[in-house]
Amino acid sequence: MPTTLVVLSTSGFTLEAHELAERRAERTLIMVEPNEAGGYSVFGPVETKAISDLFDPEADEDKRSRLRELIESSQGDLTGSGIATDRVMARTKLPLQLVETELKEYAKQNRGLVAKRLDGRIVLFREGSVPITASTSPGGSNMPMIDRIKTLFARKGETEKKISFLSERRAALGQQRDRAYEELAGLEQKDSALVRQFKESNADVAKRRVTSQLVQLRKEMERRQQLLSVFNQQINVVSTHLHNLELVHQGKKAQLPDSEEMATDAAKAEEMLASLQANTELAESVGTSLQGGLSAEEQALYTELSGAAPSNSVAVRTPSPPRPVDASDASDVEPSDSVQSRTRTGRMDPEAG
Repeated sequence: MPTTLVVLSTSGFTLEAHELAERRAERTLIMVEPNEAGGYSVFGPVETKAISDLFDPEADEDKRSRLRELIESSQGDLTGSGIATDRVMARTKLPLQLVETELKEYAKQNRGLVAKRLDGRIVLFREGSVPITASTSPGGSNMPMIDRIKTLFARKGETEKKISFLSERRAALGQQRDRAYEELAGLEQKDSALVRQFKESNADVAKRRVTSQLVQLRKEMERRQQLLSVFNQQINVVSTHLHNLELVHQGKKAQLPDSEEMATDAAKAEEMLASLQANTELAESVGTSLQGGLSAEEQALYTELSGAAPSNSVAVRTPSPPRPVDASDASDVEPSDSVQSRTRTGRMDPEAG
């Protein structure tokens, strides 16, 4: 009786254990283990792959969430070489069909992004300020590249289409440059291995062979460096032209006012501020008069009445005691009778002419 056995290990399986997944007549073994990408890897016979995929513990929605998190964390790549399906597959360990579908869906939901097939791979990258569809591209997609460029830049008033086309070219060149960097990294690793082999070898013949290999390898590395230099220059030219077109497009889109209109609006603003200042001063003066409450005539009468009001306290003056006179000062004191008689005489004498 055929038996299907499913084994899940939270710590993973060894390489020897993976070999047991071969199908036999009496049993089918399916092994499930977590991977470094945050999901699960399912191993089973090739003939029963459809059945093996059913035992993946990760739901489809969780897989899409991981893909979107990866795209969100790689936003900086969207304005350059873009995000290609092969890189996403390597980092998420997800199937190609799911990755392509999610990249296209993400481009539909986010304005300014587009997912196109470049060099046989779906690449998600940022298009121009105003994305366009393939049907509006001048010349169609079957036209040769050089003819598309001539047709595109010979027509005027199509800045948005130029931006879209240059964005696509920048992404394609960026993908080619990234692959060249990967190939160069592989050559550098091979160079290190040959150098290590030269040092460990004791035979002179083997050292000569390794030396010959190193010479050819380093020539190839120089050619890769030259190719990378060309890619960088092309990307720089395309990016500069794209930047200038976006500046022109943004300037036309902004619709800023001219100097005459700005001067007119400034004069109106000054008039409004002057009127507001006058109204504010008037409001303050009215508020001050209302707070006083009395006119000038009423205030004068109020002051007069307030001054005539009797005081609650009456001041009593106490006479000071008479000053004693010494006997020695008696000669200096004039008698009161002589003072009174002199006063009367002065009143009766006629005024001297």
